[in-house]
Amino acid sequence: MVNIEVCKGYNCKNKSSEDIKHRLERVCKGLGYNIVERKCSGHCNKGPVVCIGNDIYLGKSGVFLESDRKLKSFLANYESSVNIEGYCRKAKGKDCGLAVDIGTTVIKASLNDLVNGEVLGEVSTINKQMVYGSTVLHRWNYVNKSKDRKDKIGNLSRIVQDSVRGIENYFVSKSKANIREIVLAGNTAMTYFFLAEDPALTLKSKPNYRLVKKKDDKVLLPCIFEWVGGDIVSGMLYLGFDKFDRNVMLIDLGTNGEVALSTKDRAILVASASAGPAFEGEGFRCGMPALKGAIYEVSSKKGKFRYKVLGRRKPLGLCGSGMLDLIAEMLANKVMGLNGKLDSKCGQEVFFTKGISVAQEEIDYFKESKAAIFATVQTLLQEAGLSYKDLDKIYIAGGFGNLNLEKAQFIGLIPPFDNYEFMGNTSLKGVQICLKKKNLRRAELLARSSTPLTLTDSDVWMRNYLAALFFPHTDAELFKDILKKCMK
Repeated sequence: MVNIEVCKGYNCKNKSSEDIKHRLERVCKGLGYNIVERKCSGHCNKGPVVCIGNDIYLGKSGVFLESDRKLKSFLANYESSVNIEGYCRKAKGKDCGLAVDIGTTVIKASLNDLVNGEVLGEVSTINKQMVYGSTVLHRWNYVNKSKDRKDKIGNLSRIVQDSVRGIENYFVSKSKANIREIVLAGNTAMTYFFLAEDPALTLKSKPNYRLVKKKDDKVLLPCIFEWVGGDIVSGMLYLGFDKFDRNVMLIDLGTNGEVALSTKDRAILVASASAGPAFEGEGFRCGMPALKGAIYEVSSKKGKFRYKVLGRRKPLGLCGSGMLDLIAEMLANKVMGLNGKLDSKCGQEVFFTKGISVAQEEIDYFKESKAAIFATVQTLLQEAGLSYKDLDKIYIAGGFGNLNLEKAQFIGLIPPFDNYEFMGNTSLKGVQICLKKKNLRRAELLARSSTPLTLTDSDVWMRNYLAALFFPHTDAELFKDILKKCMK
């Protein structure tokens, strides 16, 4: 049983540590934690202090300011952040490389044979920066609102560097391999937090994002601009966006939502969709990342909803794919109309299962997020002088629990198109091939060759966005086949 220790020192008590202790006792029922008091830990000016295992958190910041449901989800999955989960084969004496994808929610890594590229092990662990916020903007605000920005950036850097060090030690211990190369990728904020540098997301003075970065013995893939990072560069590299032999698109439905387009005319356009974190289950009272306890798949039969839960346990909330499925099923069963408004019989809230519901304002938020993605896809194609029919393939990437491409088209998140492929974590796959130096050079060239589009000030994007504020779209003719297929 893991202890959660709440400081009972004088200053912490004055800062309501007793209230936090009582809250934790309530939230942690059934989670296998023991809530105890501890003596002063010397962090009096930052209290009240909460210690989970060997990790120290501040009881009036980050996840401790969230709802009980969010805090319970974080603690229910805390074991995954302490334990590195995955597998590793023996590789005694082999020269290997470590590939790491620094996700906002989950850090994933693989051990690769440097001679033949074979994957010898894969692991994941929770990004413990989550305690300072579930999204990039939360963590940026944690930095930005502080008087000592450097100290806060250093704190975020230590957290993720410790995680990567733990992964490296895990692979060395399990495989007995010699790790000769370490390459990492992440969005722009995660990249610069790892480097203990300011990503300058909202500041005028910007660093040179498009260069390969180095930290000690580690290499980080280049970013493109503040809202399109090394994870997208890595994904584009893996998918061959620099070959210019096809018209291909990558839609990454991660924390923010990014879209990239490569054309036969040797153009690479990238943009951030400004969709918010809806597709990672955030922004909803019952939303959560695709972790244990998350409903990741929803179906219906005779108007009754059914669901599947990650980890086969009692549901704690809905992750991105679960929310998408639920919206689609509500639409198909006419629980809400094509305008996204709930049937008058439902009032302003629909209870999906015990303790888990979706309200009208949350449907509206999801609709705005999906409209931002669709508008970005449309605008990039228009900027390149293309239509959906000109594309050879659309790749979908992201940290979904289980993305249903048909339902994603049905609600108008992505275009009605025949040749989709869900690729999962393209960032990690791209990092793996960057263990070879020639591909590192390709990554930097790809980053420099990409044209970033800032779309939120674009009249074209705004018109596309307003047209997409409907399920699936105001242009019903465009979606007539998928509507006919999915409506019940």
